[in-house]
Amino acid sequence: MAVKPIKWSHVPVRLPPVAAGSPVALTGVTNASEAVCSKTAHGFVVGDYLWLTVDAGMWQLHNRIARVKAATADTFTLENLNTTLFDPDVEDKTFARKVTFDHSLATATTVSTSGGEPEDIDTTVTHADLRTTMPGLPSAASYQFDSIWDPANEALKAFQAAADAQDMRAFQFQFGSSGRTMVVAGYPWTNLLPSGSAQALVTTRLGINLAARASFYTT
Repeated sequence: MAVKPIKWSHVPVRLPPVAAGSPVALTGVTNASEAVCSKTAHGFVVGDYLWLTVDAGMWQLHNRIARVKAATADTFTLENLNTTLFDPDVEDKTFARKVTFDHSLATATTVSTSGGEPEDIDTTVTHADLRTTMPGLPSAASYQFDSIWDPANEALKAFQAAADAQDMRAFQFQFGSSGRTMVVAGYPWTNLLPSGSAQALVTTRLGINLAARASFYTT
């Protein structure tokens, strides 16, 4: 299938005004190609985004953002979240909170990323005649933005409020009409200090230090 390229146009970065809703303790999470979660009368519906946190058990889900693909009264399925090789769940130790993305950052003029590359682990043995490595843990990853400076902008104020409190937020990147979406949790940072040069836009710097792996959706 041919790849359909997209560009950085009509790409809002959305975040909630507060971290998330009240946590719901799950009675079970399956090890499956798409995890099925159990909780009597959980109240979540198809299309909801959930922030998962883990006290014990399936720690690989900690701070992941996932979307509800299917739901019954007492179960729901996490879209594209493969937990087959994850640690087994411990009852009432995984929590889900609904996230709503109410503020849209529409003032960004540049976006860049850093980090995420794996560390090298030396696997060279004593009889080898060349050095070998295998990938280890990825380095910390982050996004950085230049944004038009507008201290009255609701999204910028939400960034600053979370940064001042050193509080995590969920973020949604939605790539225009393509339907492609990325969601991830992280620590936002900014001081809203204006900068720039003569006769150019007044801008400010902000960013997100990622706290977990991102989730990706095509529709």
